[in-house]
Amino acid sequence: MQLIPICSSPLIRVHYETSICELSPNRREDLKLRVKLPADFKSNHLVMVLKLKQGNTFIGPTFLLCTKIITKQRVSHEVSAFDSSIEDEMKNLSTIEKQLKQISQGKDVYTEQQLLGMASVLSDEGFGNYDRCLMVLRALRGDIDYARKTLSQITFSEAQYS
Repeated sequence: MQLIPICSSPLIRVHYETSICELSPNRREDLKLRVKLPADFKSNHLVMVLKLKQGNTFIGPTFLLCTKIITKQRVSHEVSAFDSSIEDEMKNLSTIEKQLKQISQGKDVYTEQQLLGMASVLSDEGFGNYDRCLMVLRALRGDIDYARKTLSQITFSEAQYS
């Protein structure tokens, strides 16, 4: 049995050389997953869909990994929110543009309450259940347009490998 990545956002190359031991019925086992990102990985998030494969058949539930990426380089070059050069640059942008710029820099701009509301909207729009929408939104730091695209990719990938 292998754990196979079937979709990732952003797209990355994944090596899945290891096998998972045989699982016994009615037993609980821990699954550990190690993801090594390439040195030139520039995104501030990773959403990955994984499925179990036994022989040529995909079995079991879909696993969804949603994570924010914080690199040492970003932390060491963290800029103060009170930096005047950034303040001047942001003055000419609309609120939405400011938020998208901050999101692209890996900063959280939305409150938990706002994320909960956005997840409800996405779930109502048919992009998946509420928990899935919320997990993806958290990883994407509230970028709802990118969340729609990512959730659509997840749904398509699941249907393709069911």
